Amino acid sequence: MNAIKPITQALAGLALAALAALSAQAADYDIPDSGLTQEFNWSNGIGAADDTFSITVAAPSQIHVVLTDEFLAGDTFKLKLDGNWVPFTSTTFVGSSNFQGTASGVYLGVGAHTFEIFLTGLSPGYGDGSGIAAFSALEAVPEPATYGMLLAGLGLLGYAARSKQA
Repeated sequence: MNAIKPITQALAGLALAALAALSAQAADYDIPDSGLTQEFNWSNGIGAADDTFSITVAAPSQIHVVLTDEFLAGDTFKLKLDGNWVPFTSTTFVGSSNFQGTASGVYLGVGAHTFEIFLTGLSPGYGDGSGIAAFSALEAVPEPATYGMLLAGLGLLGYAARSKQA
């Protein structure tokens, strides 16, 4: 009976190790047009996070990205889009001094794009952790010339309606 206990413990240890390995696998996430808020993870210390985020756009657009540390204070990030660094438009510390970086108005041309998250600083004594990546589309803002064309068109419609009455 004593021989069974070590075997049971070894099997339980293997099961836990397998479960931990499954949960630590890198993932690729597709960003829908409506946006995405998704947890991302890292397990290798400084460098690339385990997860990547992809989006394909049919027309040029802009996206808003917010990266927030949800582990221990001290983790900091950088963002890459298609292999190029994307500067944060603002950085702050939220909650218990957790890093939050925002990149607003990131331009996306037509086609497929990949976002990668890089760890640039870690909580002392930790090489792994997690954060939240939030991607949202920015609403298109009409250019001033668009308003001018709209007013000109409405003026022409008014002129046509008035001249028919006369």
